[in-house]
Amino acid sequence: MNAHKPYEWRQSERRLAFLCARLFGVLVFVLSPGCMSESAAPAQLCIEGDCASGRGRRADYVRLYEGEFKDGAPHGQGRMRWSDGREYEGEWRAGEPAGAGLYRFPDGAEYEGGVRGGRPNGRGRMRFPDGRVLDGVFEEGYFVGP
Repeated sequence: MNAHKPYEWRQSERRLAFLCARLFGVLVFVLSPGCMSESAAPAQLCIEGDCASGRGRRADYVRLYEGEFKDGAPHGQGRMRWSDGREYEGEWRAGEPAGAGLYRFPDGAEYEGGVRGGRPNGRGRMRFPDGRVLDGVFEEGYFVGP
């Protein structure tokens, strides 16, 4: 199988110990004795609606989620925006992008299609800013063919 990974789906950037970020109209301050990464499960703040089991808006220091919740996690239809400009809009299951969705990246690249575990999976189309298009089957974030 000749797999081609078209984009880096998960970033593991380290963040500063003190970060004051303006996220979509919500000012979030985070104090920490050490560096934190996006995966360090920062404190989350429900800023509108029912973030337990309903519709709402929830933010932390690097992302904002707007949409449906179930058992305190994104579930159903929703949109997540990251402070670096990435965005995902589509179906969520148990806190992860899963089902049909659209990823947008700061450089103008877009992926539309099946998603599982937060990565392209199944039938989809990746469009790059230079006009290239990968249209076909993706497995765990890799393009595997038409």
